[in-house]
Amino acid sequence: MGFYASIDPLGVLGLELDRIPFSREAYALRVDQRPGTNVDLIALEGRSEAGHVFRSDSFHIASFGHGSEPGAELSYQGDCQDAELELPRRSGRENRGDVRVWLVRQFRTFRHMTRDTELGRVAIGGPRQDREALEPYGYIAVYRPEGDTNESWWQDSERLLTHVARVLSFACDTYLRPVIEERYEGDRVTVRVVRHGRASGPFMAPFHQLHMDPIFACACETYFTRREAVENLDAAIRWLTAPVAYDESRLINAMSALENILDRCGLDEVDLLMRPNAFRRIASQVRDLLASRDVPEGMARKVPELNRRPLDEKILALIAARAIVTNDFPEGWLRAVIGQRNTIVHTGVSRDFDDQEQDTLDYTIWAREIVTRIILERLGFDGAYRSWLHHDEQLHFPECNTMRDWVARREAAGRPF
Repeated sequence: MGFYASIDPLGVLGLELDRIPFSREAYALRVDQRPGTNVDLIALEGRSEAGHVFRSDSFHIASFGHGSEPGAELSYQGDCQDAELELPRRSGRENRGDVRVWLVRQFRTFRHMTRDTELGRVAIGGPRQDREALEPYGYIAVYRPEGDTNESWWQDSERLLTHVARVLSFACDTYLRPVIEERYEGDRVTVRVVRHGRASGPFMAPFHQLHMDPIFACACETYFTRREAVENLDAAIRWLTAPVAYDESRLINAMSALENILDRCGLDEVDLLMRPNAFRRIASQVRDLLASRDVPEGMARKVPELNRRPLDEKILALIAARAIVTNDFPEGWLRAVIGQRNTIVHTGVSRDFDDQEQDTLDYTIWAREIVTRIILERLGFDGAYRSWLHHDEQLHFPECNTMRDWVARREAAGRPF
């Protein structure tokens, strides 16, 4: 059986099987699955007359048609979650060496940028796009060093691109995933196509496309020094960059990112009021007291919660442990943010405010700003970033003062830039 495969401008792979004669077995392929049932996956492989080789083990039929022409009554169309296409070897193809390229959506830079690393030269770039654009015009690539024959390079290069994409996702406020991957090995090209959902347009990116150089350099350097620490931030970055439709959801996402960081920060003093061994003795006494007072059984099950710090104390403990600057935040910001978050979680909507009070967007800005500073500290970042707390002004991290003040202090201290 033959089939036709195509990749549209959005990076979406479409597949259509040749029309086939009607039979009981062929008709059994039709799409008639009830919601909630498993999707039948089919292994599909083929070679074109021109030498293109297509492979996928995740093909599934999405629709079918039934015609009347004898011998060609049934037609099926489908999708693949993941597929590979090997392009034919052509004489005269330029040998680019070994290269892995990720084509991503909603990533843009002012210009093409490169950075040399131990695993090779990393390059990024992407044109300006509309917020609703879904074409994979952005790219992140790594070139194997000339003369390198290490067999682990392909695996290492994928980990490097994953790390760089994760940091740049935080920087440009949209989660970057490879819609199309191109692998150049000598004169052979392999294209991998992965089906992803919509990409979200940036909301409050902490780095402008004009100023991506320092965070790009940080992304490349931290792969070799802080890769595990940045990997622990992945869930928080996903929450921070997740597409949303309501202001309330933006605040909840920012707070979810913050709580995820708290859960993975590795600091016991952030989560607990007392050490576990010391608290067990107290908990036992509390349970005995509750049992003697004949209280409802469910009350005793809440005893372990007594040792957990309230959310505001956890956040303050983490800020203190990481030496995060917050003296430029408005007074009472943390209490207000947590109060608004609790209201939305329990009621689904923001509180009604008088004209004199802040709105949900202000609280979202405060929550995202503290998450941004915590992530920058974990990256070991030193340089300028885009602060929405200060109305899109450039601040210098970790001092979190204006670039003008930072320059003045450096000059007064006689220190070079």
